Amino acid sequence: MNNVLEELKAVQGVSGVLIMDLESLVTYQLLPAHFEKNHLRDMAINLLEICQRTKEPVRIDLRFDNGMVFFTRFNRIVILVYGRPSLNLSLLKLVIRSSIRNIERKLEIKGTKAQEKSEERKLTPLTQAYIQTLVDMLNQLARAYEKFTGNYLLTQNLRLAKEKLLKEFPYLSNFYVDNNGLVSAVKGDLSFEKEKVIFSFSRWASLLNELVCEISPKIAGLNIRELTKETGGKLEEMGFYQLYEKKKTEKSLLGF
Repeated sequence: MNNVLEELKAVQGVSGVLIMDLESLVTYQLLPAHFEKNHLRDMAINLLEICQRTKEPVRIDLRFDNGMVFFTRFNRIVILVYGRPSLNLSLLKLVIRSSIRNIERKLEIKGTKAQEKSEERKLTPLTQAYIQTLVDMLNQLARAYEKFTGNYLLTQNLRLAKEKLLKEFPYLSNFYVDNNGLVSAVKGDLSFEKEKVIFSFSRWASLLNELVCEISPKIAGLNIRELTKETGGKLEEMGFYQLYEKKKTEKSLLGF
């Protein structure tokens, strides 16, 4: 993959390149030194959300006074290029077209090896830890919302939010909501991609918040960081709050 990144970076006017595998959510990048880790995470999150909305291959180029951004999505990968005003866009597109098969072939080979390795591995303590943190987060929210909705409506809305997300995140079927509105992990394959699970739980929490706010508008004034402060440090480290709050901001800007 480094060879592909270097080929793209060598195009006249290119200052940085990022490639994301939409299946594994792994990123490969060759970016300027001033790009910090949190900037890279933000870019990856934004790319993922754009791709959630664009199911077909798409290409976008945005021009600015001091440069441009070129974005193209294929079936499995996304390529993001930062360029200076001198960027040779025609040459860049030619290089991308010649590289795309090579990129996908490399990812397929790597994906096959990763799948074989995944089938052999057992659930690690690290995997258990982040899943448990996300489950604890939902249960903390549920206990806070229950004071306004009652146990029955809270439980029904927890289940409804999960059902609405199952098509997009089928692995949520590995989590169970009991009659007391408590979420727990069902025994089975919990060897998920960490980023995917964090993203899906942020959506679950966000959708639950929307549903219970319709029952009691007072819930809209509650602060999720306060409600989940018992696991706040771990959630912050995961980037959970950023995903959750970004979703709420988008809905607010759209007027719903």
